[in-house]
Order: sequence, then structure tokens, then C-alpha cells
Amino acid sequence: MSTDEREDLYSNNDEFIERLKEYEDAVNSGQPVFLDANELAEIADYYFTHEREEDAENALQLALSLSPGAIGPLTYRIHEALEKEDIEAAKNYYSQIVETDSPDYVYDWAEILLAQNKHEEAEEYLREEIKKIPLSERQDYIIDIAHIYEQWGYYDLAMKWILGAQKEDTLDFKEIMAHTLFGLGKYKDSEKIFNELLDKDPYSTHYWVALSNSQLLNEDYSSAIESSEFALAINPKDPEALLAKANGLFNLGNYEEALKFYHRLLDAMPDNCIGMLYAGICLVNMNRAQEAIDMLLKAQSMANDSYESLLPDIYHELAFAYCGNHQPDNALKCMDDLEKLGEDKNQLLLIKGHILLSSQRMQEAEIVFRQALESSTDTPGTLLRIVASFMENRLLKAAYELLKKYFQIVPEDTKEGYAYLAMCYYEQKNIEAFLENLKKACELNPTECKTVFCHLLPAEIAPEDYYTYIKDKLV
Repeated sequence: MSTDEREDLYSNNDEFIERLKEYEDAVNSGQPVFLDANELAEIADYYFTHEREEDAENALQLALSLSPGAIGPLTYRIHEALEKEDIEAAKNYYSQIVETDSPDYVYDWAEILLAQNKHEEAEEYLREEIKKIPLSERQDYIIDIAHIYEQWGYYDLAMKWILGAQKEDTLDFKEIMAHTLFGLGKYKDSEKIFNELLDKDPYSTHYWVALSNSQLLNEDYSSAIESSEFALAINPKDPEALLAKANGLFNLGNYEEALKFYHRLLDAMPDNCIGMLYAGICLVNMNRAQEAIDMLLKAQSMANDSYESLLPDIYHELAFAYCGNHQPDNALKCMDDLEKLGEDKNQLLLIKGHILLSSQRMQEAEIVFRQALESSTDTPGTLLRIVASFMENRLLKAAYELLKKYFQIVPEDTKEGYAYLAMCYYEQKNIEAFLENLKKACELNPTECKTVFCHLLPAEIAPEDYYTYIKDKLV
């Protein structure tokens, strides 16, 4: 469950708010606390969601002192251990639980297995345990298991379980289904359910952000931004909403505005590595190379500690930033770092060649590009990448010669390369050949067409319409 979800759960629960007041009144007055261990574990979780770690720890220690084997506080400790990837500590806490007949006892062990990537063992265990559950209670069990799988990213298993449940018109059921569909890449379907959830709870920032993310991945960027703005209207400082809006603006290529929202995210969460990375990418695209380098180096430092999965992206962007700052040797060092991380060697050779070409080290670039071609398992694709590099560096004659070789080896029904060839003919002032290839590019590969020609044409013109627009201008 996300922080926003937990906050919504607590803020909308009158009984919990009353218990929290009772607890805080007792603590502040030095009176005994008359709450059980599981209730205190909920209070600890509430404090944790509000970044009151010391208060959370005090509530948790009190819970464990009152009932050392209570499942609530021990489940909390188990989740803490799993977040730190300390499996042995999680198992140790699990062994202390005395409430072995609680459903959470089953769920805790399943999560310990999933944390070890033992999803097949977890599935076998859960299928055996469901046999022990009375039929009248199985619906809740199935939904809980689907939620656990969804939280751990096993979306196919989550869907398998939720389809085995009776369909409910409840927020919990719909939310698990929506998140599972999202995880399976069915963004339009998840968007539909998040809209249904918002019909019932229009002031949930969590649902607005989830809807925004579905729209973002469905490439409906304008709608994604609009949804994020609804979330920000409810809570202007919500980090997930700030990130959602920044991402929408970023995907529209509005790097200047996106950067503002990444900075607002970093104001709220200074250690947010994703915010640092994308702020750095915005700065690269805005040709503010030194600022990009400074931001990406911060991201690299943070990733080394906690976000190692982001390191490849950070090194890639650092290489481009160094390249833009006329520091090719530092850019090449990033390629060495990527190779140590196990990144594809052929792709790294292509980027190395581009870096060398950008710094006018032609002979070295040619050697590296030749190595890339020799090691490639996709010669046409590699040739086209080299062509793109030549064209970006305004070496159109060399690009044209490579394109002739490219079209000799690709099948006649290829959809790639025509936009690059059209640009070469445009530079040669061969208007007939230019229009012929531009037409093919617009029909067969609008994405490539946009990459090559977007800087020459108004932003409101769709790439499918480039040919018609340019032909009308030329005639």
C-alpha cells in the first residue's frame, strides 16, 4: 500500500482517529495506554506515513512490550526487514508470532517467499492454505492474496486470483483490479476503472495520480497532465502528483515547465533520485550541460546507495551531458562504467562512436563504428544508428553513402530509413526524390519522420501530415 493510500485509509477512519487521540492524550499526560498491540501497530504505521519515525518506533516498542508475540507489530517489523532486504530478520520476527491462526500469518509468510523471488513456492503454499479457509471467508482471502501479488509486482498471478473472486462493486476490489491491469500494460482498461473510482471518491489524490499514470503510459499526455492537476488542486505538495505532472510535461517535450515541477518534487523530497535523473535529462535537452552534469552526479551518488537500478540511465544521460559540455573523455568514461554494469556492448560502441564524432575525432569514430558493425547481430539496425549519428553531426554526405548500403541489404517492405534518405535528398536539393521518400516515411514510419523533421516544422503538424504540408509549401 502506498503512502497516499495509507493516509487516505487513516484520515477517513473515524474509529482510528478516535484511537489516535486516546493514545496521544495518554502519552502526553503520562497516563497508561489502554490499546491492544495491533491497534498500536496501526498507530505506528500512521506515524510512519507522516514521517514521524521516532513516534512510530515508540508506539511499536510499546506494542511489543505489551504483547511480544502479537501479529500486528511483528508484521510491521517483518515489512521493515523486507524493505531492507533482510530476509533472516523477517524470518526471525515471523517465528515470534503466536497468532498463527490469523490470515496475516499466512500473508506474512507468502511475502517472505515473494521477497526471495520464490513465487512458485508462494503460490503452492497459498493454494494449500485456501483449502483451510471456510467458504464464507474465502472471498476476503482471495482479494487479499491478489492485493499482495499486485503489490509485489506479480500481476499475472494477481489477475489469476482476482478473477477467481466474486466481482464486487467496492473501492478495494476495483482498485486492485485497476492496479493489476496497469501492471499488465492494459492502460486503457485501468484508466476506465480509475475513472469509476473517482466517481465514488473524487477527492482522492491517489486515484487522480493513478489515472494520470495510466494516461501517461497510454501516451495521452494532455489528459495525464490534466489529471495530475486535479491531484495538485487537492494537495499542491503531493510528491506523486508533482512527479505525474512533470512526467506529462516531459513527454510533451516541454522541458522548461517539466523542470519546474521536478524542482518542486525535489523541494518536497530532496533525496528523490528519479526527480534528480529527470531534472538532469531536462537540462540536457535545454542545452544547460553543466547544470545537467551537477544534477546527474547527485543522482549518481544517491543511486549508488539506494537506487542501483537507475544507474544505467544516469550514466547514459551523464555521457550526453559531458558530450554537450565538450568533455568527451568524461563521456567515454561513462561508457566504461556502463560496460561494467553489463550493458549491451554493441549499443555502447554506437554511443562511443557518436561521442567521438561529436568531438570531431573522425578516425577514432570510424574505428568504433566498424567494431559495432562487426559485432552486430542486426546489421541494418546498426547501419541506421550510425546514419542517425552522422546526420546529427551534419555529415550528410557520409550518411547518404551509408544509406545506399543500407537499402541494398534490407527487404523491399522495410519501413525504416526513408525519413533519413529524404533529408539527404533535401540537402542535395533533389526535390523530386525528397518528396518521394518523405511520402513513404510519412506513410510507413511517422515516428522516424518526426525524429528527423520535427525541428523544421510547426509543432502542431502531425508527422503523418508532413508530406502534405511540405508539398503544399513547395508547390
